[in-house]
Amino acid sequence: MNPSRVGAHLLILLVLWGQLSFSLHLENSAFFDALGTRIPLYFDWSLFTPTVKHQWRVRYYALESDGSEVLLPLPNQSERSFLERHFLDFSETMLQSNLFSFSAHEVYAKQLCRVFGQGERNILAIRVTSSRRRMLEPEQARARETFFEPETHVREIGTYQCES
Repeated sequence: MNPSRVGAHLLILLVLWGQLSFSLHLENSAFFDALGTRIPLYFDWSLFTPTVKHQWRVRYYALESDGSEVLLPLPNQSERSFLERHFLDFSETMLQSNLFSFSAHEVYAKQLCRVFGQGERNILAIRVTSSRRRMLEPEQARARETFFEPETHVREIGTYQCES
């Protein structure tokens, strides 16, 4: 058998096992998770898994020296209209999907300090929060005529000091 075919078959089996272990929450998947971080395979794909049952968003706030708190946009991003922000521009969603670890938020907060701390602004720290709303079951959604719970759960991810 051709060695490249054997490798391809092994890769397919590894990906399938990783997806199964993630979907079924198997306890013995640590080896495959570790292997997935060594090669560019992460086993948190959502191809055959149940859909996400909540709406989430990460926010970055600049804490300035005068005590004010300012919501920061993405670097090099101009002001967006409602239509652009919610229907046409997915760069914020893509960024948030890729910043899934606490260390990534810290690195990104330091980058925000460098980008937005220049000029007349005196940013002391970057505060990172995560907010989410649970999606209602279909029967509840029909009765309430909305897809999500009215309350939003906000969680503090961290506050990262800017280097002066």
